Amino acid sequence: KLFNFLSYRLEDFGLSRLKSGALVMQQFLLCVWFWLRFFTKSASPLSYAISNKESNTILLGVEGAGLFFVFHGREVRVKRSMEPARWYHICLHQQDRFFSVVLDGELVHTISVPIPSFILLNGTLIIGQDQDNLGGDFNPLQAFVGKIYGLNIWTSKDIIPQNTMAKCFNDTVLDKAVVKYKDINFRRHGDIALDEDIPCLMKNEPVYIIWPVRMSYKDSESLCNFLNMTVPMVTNDDDFRMLTEMIDKASAMCFGFLSTVKYAWISNVISDNEKNVEEEQISDTKKKIFELQILNDEENSSVSHVMLISSGKHTSANEGDEACAVCGGAAFSTSYFLRGICPRLQTVKFYPRKKNIHVYFHGNLNLVIEQEEQLWKIKTTSDQLIAVLEKDYTPFGKHTWSVSRSLSNCLYQSHTSQWNTFTTPKSMTLMFSACDYSEFACNDGTCLPSSARCSQIKQCSDGSDEDDCDFIRTPTGYSQNSAPPLTSLALNVSFSLSQVTSINIVKQLARMVMKVVISWQDTRLEFLNVNHDPIGNLVTNATNRIWLPIVQVNNEDRLEGTVPPRETLHLIAEGQPTFDGEENVFQGSDVVISYTLDLSSNINCFFRFHFYPFDTQRCNVEFSIVNAPNVHLNPTLEEGLGNEVEEQLPSEYVMAGSSILFENHTLVYSFWMSRNIHYPVFSIYFPTALMHLISYGTLWIPAMDFPDRGTMSLTTLLVLIALYSDILSQLPVTSYLKFLDLWFIFSITFISVIIFAHLITSNTGRVEKIGRRHHGICKNFYLSNSTILKRCRIWMGVGYLLFHTVYWSYLM
Repeated sequence: KLFNFLSYRLEDFGLSRLKSGALVMQQFLLCVWFWLRFFTKSASPLSYAISNKESNTILLGVEGAGLFFVFHGREVRVKRSMEPARWYHICLHQQDRFFSVVLDGELVHTISVPIPSFILLNGTLIIGQDQDNLGGDFNPLQAFVGKIYGLNIWTSKDIIPQNTMAKCFNDTVLDKAVVKYKDINFRRHGDIALDEDIPCLMKNEPVYIIWPVRMSYKDSESLCNFLNMTVPMVTNDDDFRMLTEMIDKASAMCFGFLSTVKYAWISNVISDNEKNVEEEQISDTKKKIFELQILNDEENSSVSHVMLISSGKHTSANEGDEACAVCGGAAFSTSYFLRGICPRLQTVKFYPRKKNIHVYFHGNLNLVIEQEEQLWKIKTTSDQLIAVLEKDYTPFGKHTWSVSRSLSNCLYQSHTSQWNTFTTPKSMTLMFSACDYSEFACNDGTCLPSSARCSQIKQCSDGSDEDDCDFIRTPTGYSQNSAPPLTSLALNVSFSLSQVTSINIVKQLARMVMKVVISWQDTRLEFLNVNHDPIGNLVTNATNRIWLPIVQVNNEDRLEGTVPPRETLHLIAEGQPTFDGEENVFQGSDVVISYTLDLSSNINCFFRFHFYPFDTQRCNVEFSIVNAPNVHLNPTLEEGLGNEVEEQLPSEYVMAGSSILFENHTLVYSFWMSRNIHYPVFSIYFPTALMHLISYGTLWIPAMDFPDRGTMSLTTLLVLIALYSDILSQLPVTSYLKFLDLWFIFSITFISVIIFAHLITSNTGRVEKIGRRHHGICKNFYLSNSTILKRCRIWMGVGYLLFHTVYWSYLM
């Protein structure tokens, strides 16, 4: 049935002949109108062949993506959006060294050809097919299914291709044609038809359609805008009569409530320029509408629109009234898209067309959407019913359609004109709108940029752009317990120490608040509507849906209590999405998953106190990933860590440094903290040094005042011992002397010697005999108390300075 072609044999044009006697055309202009019902693989409106060897002397083809043509075997493709159920006028023009293609009066392509270049006649011109051999060997997928009109051929140089479209009905132009459409007796085959109407007259005429459903003026205006048309304004009596006739032919749905006449909306908008036109230049009909508008303005009433009545009258109306919608404008220029009917195709493209006074939509896949018996129906052009919409007065937007026949594989069988049928669902949710595949369609059919989907800002009037927003799509068979493949899994770990809230030196514990950020990619997943600003990509419901690393702090003291970590999950887009008509889809390799853990833990730290209280302590925090033990970790440490944490450390510490490394499948973060030098100086060394001075000062008290000297020194010693005991109680027991121990041992010894000096000088007024044995010789010294105190002052001072010199030099 689809072997559709019209054959016509070109003979004897009365033109020049070659020496061999062959008839040739040195130049020619071939023009034709064509109307395509639906696309096949490569529909060919016409082809001309002169032999089996040169079967494509001239070939014209039509595809959804544009045109292709062949001249003497040379193929050229022109990208141009082609629509079914629409008239096109095309001319093939060969003159001198150039071969040109003119579409709808516009030059779309030109190629240069060798000289001499001519067309041999006595070949075969096939209308509606591509002949792979002379006059035959047709392929059904190359069939042209539609209408042909006005195939004419000129050989005169005086005919301009653009004029053949504007003057297709001009007898002066047609008389110069050597092949005239009206004089050819075509043989008809299959679905191809020879149209009798003049397409160029219909192509540019104003289009008026009526929507046979009652609605408000506002809805009528929105509907016309959706069709890229407007509510018509009656500008003359002819328009008035034409629209009145349309309403007379309209559906019974246009009858008014409890009325025997039909109503339709027309516009009463009159421009300021028209208001200044002389009264005699305005038609009677428009005068009446103008007067009605002035009356409304004067009365300040709510009446603002005009209805046209089938009886040939017009009347004012309130906004709450209902009437049928009438839309007017130039030829339809907007295309529409149906999503959801064909699983194998993202969208099916439709074009608005006019049938009688009503609008219908003609689709690429031999589908039409039209209203019948107050129901919108999706059918094939062979009248096979696919789906029905029963409730709404327009098919635009997202609706649930009752399905009669399934299009599961959407493969149209050209040789049978049938759709393949499979298990038929009872209903399908379809979206019909003017939004192409790169735009998001609101439920009411409004189009938004795809970036508006789940942008956290409602832009659809019904908020449907923010409905059912989800960031993650898991494939079938996905398990959250299984880590991504090790070949594609790399965990990047960023660590920061937020605060050290307390340090227990006795138990050697540090209470830390830490932040661990782990980032990776999971190529098994798909991500939806991820913003390029990560702040807006907070995922709240992913814990039980996707694989997440389980972080364990190995050296945490759980006996001291644990706090559950605070978890947040962000997505970071690195690639560009693909919009599938509903969602912006990112592949797993285009998105980084950022998993943040805020931890509060008691960490076992092993401190060393040799140089206490001028010690620098190191504390390690050891992490491991329990559910991916063999994965390599790439650790990083946040910059500026020391300055930030130093303010959060206990007052006696300052941050001395930090590092992070990965070894033996364990992430180890280390930080060093030294004691603030002001803390031990003012809490330990300054008080004890003051006690030293007080005790040493008692050596200047007169020898006869023993009670005062003894009491002060003894009191100082007791205070010193009490301070030392208090400090030791705050430190763990160690088997080695600490730097602080040396200080206190010296301090106690120093004060004890002073007390001993006071004791030996307690017997005032007598000479003491102090003896000592040296190499078996007994030497006697007889010193006064004042002399003893004087020498004590000297030697105690020298010893004090010597100790401090050695002590602080070693520390430095």
